[in-house]
Amino acid sequence: MPTSSALILKPATLEDVPALTEVWFAAFAHDPEISRLWPDTPRVRAWWDDANRGDILGKPFQRFVKVVDPGAADARGRPRIAAWAKWDTSMPAERGRRYPSWCEDMPAEVCDAFIGKEEKERGRVMGDEAHYCELPLHPVRVAC
Repeated sequence: MPTSSALILKPATLEDVPALTEVWFAAFAHDPEISRLWPDTPRVRAWWDDANRGDILGKPFQRFVKVVDPGAADARGRPRIAAWAKWDTSMPAERGRRYPSWCEDMPAEVCDAFIGKEEKERGRVMGDEAHYCELPLHPVRVAC
């Protein structure tokens, strides 16, 4: 059930990575195209954990923030993450490949085509403007 407590914006930490993955899958659970690219399997969840952990540790031009709901607890008893965002201040030519190699549960060629199209559209729409890259919202929080 949605809560009505005030939300708090904070930097995301390495400890948050599994919860970020959980929110990502909750946010995109009903999108058939996303589910085809990133099926909800243990290997894909581990891939997301590793990808986000690697970005937090190794890409200083990317910032992760979380929105926590202090009125709702997650499975570990911590304030639940209602949403998170990944800001990427680099441009694709500077950054290189956006994601690590796909895991065996993902259709690699389809993923490459999807991300290639997304990167092209990002450049067309945003040009050289720095902007956020990802903003998953937990559907329970969105419903309120």
